[in-house]
Amino acid sequence: MSDEDAGTRVDTVHDGVPPGVPAADNETGWRMALAPLAALVEDRGRPHA
Repeated sequence: MSDEDAGTRVDTVHDGVPPGVPAADNETGWRMALAPLAALVEDRGRPHA
């Protein structure tokens, strides 16, 4: 993790990806898995009705 202008950058490493999985598909999977976490974290501190 490192500071970024608008928040925090998280760098991840995924070891053991099967050789048949394209890098682009692996990256898409990571983004899909982390999107709900990002939404939850970004929503913290906002006023709720």
